[in-house]
Amino acid sequence: MQQANMNAIRTISFGLLVLVAVSLLTRGFSGAETHTPDTTAPKQQYYLTKETFNGNQALNACKSGYHFASFAEIMDPAVLTYNNTLGRSAADDGAGPPSAALGIGWVRSGYSSNSAPGGGVPTNCSLWTSGAEGDDGEVGIFDPGFVSGTANVQPVVGFSDSNACDNSQGYNIGVWCVQN
Repeated sequence: MQQANMNAIRTISFGLLVLVAVSLLTRGFSGAETHTPDTTAPKQQYYLTKETFNGNQALNACKSGYHFASFAEIMDPAVLTYNNTLGRSAADDGAGPPSAALGIGWVRSGYSSNSAPGGGVPTNCSLWTSGAEGDDGEVGIFDPGFVSGTANVQPVVGFSDSNACDNSQGYNIGVWCVQN
């Protein structure tokens, strides 16, 4: 009987030891509890203005709570949600932005003040202060072409590497906006 009690105590002790070890392992080696990322957090929203703007109007085109987007901010649409209430839409855009000619918008290039077209150097309507026909600025477009199975945002290819700041080329250029 005493042997049976000793076996029960050993079994219970071993079980408690395993429970403590598992508990310590789930806290990680740093002593902090491990956490999984919150995948239910809402994604940052973006949109392309419904209205057409000249380059010198781009800085003030976005609705309250949004700002004029840089190319880098919208280049990965998988981490964003398109706001189709504020933004342009097309017949076949689903929950995303319109593409091709319907989806052209001014986008910040992250480059020094430049409005001279050509040479592959990013343009920005002289830091978005020019609305002149002879000055150029960068535009972004969602290209329905695919690279490794994911859609691209890229400068308009096939028109030019820049577009006239006065919006005179007939492309109805909007402004890409991203949530603050």
